[in-house]
Amino acid sequence: MTALSMIVNGVKVSAETEDRTLLVYFLREQIRLTGTHIGCDTGQCGACVAHVNGRAVAEAMA
Repeated sequence: MTALSMIVNGVKVSAETEDRTLLVYFLREQIRLTGTHIGCDTGQCGACVAHVNGRAVAEAMA
């Protein structure tokens, strides 16, 4: 398990998660932000895109 702390939508969040957890699953399942979706599971369709430090990132690949 890894302890994570980050600022999401201006709010500091902290949680523990498995090392292999993808960001999209962390956002949806750990901190209950369900606006990010899982589409193709490869980052190709764009459903899982999030902004990380001002940059668009396909979360399946992050």
